[in-house]
Amino acid sequence: MNRPILLTGATGFLGSRLCHSLLIAQPGDIHCLVRGRTPAGGERRLHARLDIPDELRHRIVVVPGDVRLPRLGLSEVDFRELAATVGAVYHCAASVNLAADYERLAPANVEGSRNVLALAQRGEHHLHYVSTLGVFLAGRAVGLPKVTEDTEPSWESAGEIGYCRTKLVAERELLASGVPLTIYRPGLVTGDTRTGECSGSDVVARIIRAAAALRAAPETTGEVCVGSVDFTARAIAALSLRPDAAGRTHHPVEEQAFPMSRLFDHLATAREPLERVDVGGWHRRLTEAPDSSAAFVLLAVWRAARHLLAETEIAASPAFDVTQTRTVLADEGVDTSVLDEPYFHRMIRRIITP
Repeated sequence: MNRPILLTGATGFLGSRLCHSLLIAQPGDIHCLVRGRTPAGGERRLHARLDIPDELRHRIVVVPGDVRLPRLGLSEVDFRELAATVGAVYHCAASVNLAADYERLAPANVEGSRNVLALAQRGEHHLHYVSTLGVFLAGRAVGLPKVTEDTEPSWESAGEIGYCRTKLVAERELLASGVPLTIYRPGLVTGDTRTGECSGSDVVARIIRAAAALRAAPETTGEVCVGSVDFTARAIAALSLRPDAAGRTHHPVEEQAFPMSRLFDHLATAREPLERVDVGGWHRRLTEAPDSSAAFVLLAVWRAARHLLAETEIAASPAFDVTQTRTVLADEGVDTSVLDEPYFHRMIRRIITP
């Protein structure tokens, strides 16, 4: 008999798709930890976010709670019962704020992971942790020009971004705990291949809005690892259900890094021609556009954006060899998404259209 799954972060951009993918990939119910005081309130919030067929919805069980709180905000009785009910734990919840420092994000991303770990330890469950390739954001600057799934991240490789640092600390603590653990490190999670829907507050969306507002784009050699949100969710679900999943680290991204210059090519064909300027000059234009809200919100996360745009050679992201993950996904029949011009046009329209 297949035991239920506990999933955190099911109302998030990636977590909602992961919930859908897990419903399709395995027959068990999914208990979704959702912030809210009552199951009914949490259910309304969850179903407003999920695009799931009615015939699958009965397998979703809403658990009102909060990863930031001891016992996930549950009573001791409910916490013990949940640990005894589920058979595996998927921790996808996180505060993704690239402008915030470590101290601000630690309650959700570090303490939250500890609280999820406590439940996994109580039930001796396999824990699936969704981290980020951002733990290597500054890899090139610390002597890591190339990264594989076996490369160990460090405080230095995570750079100065609070979010990346919190994910690194959580990874280390979960690894040290000794629970059966699988780590998934997505790269930039881009829009849904069908609708173009994307996380409107992420750094790529901010870059696109700023380029459109300035009618200029940076001339960049930066390359980034990407994966559409639906591909990333399918990949994590498939990788997690393999009998050899425990003890593995996976990088569920497209096989080839994506040149950021191509993003601006797609923006130009979707909207209008863009002037191209060097990254330093583009940054100056951002700082000299005080009336542009698009410029303001990008400058707030410039410490992250400069890595994507390779503001300097040392700031460029390292190269990622994802052969191990791609080999396993091929065995599971998980194909990559088609990230062609129509796809990016759909995504750009969703980002720019009010």
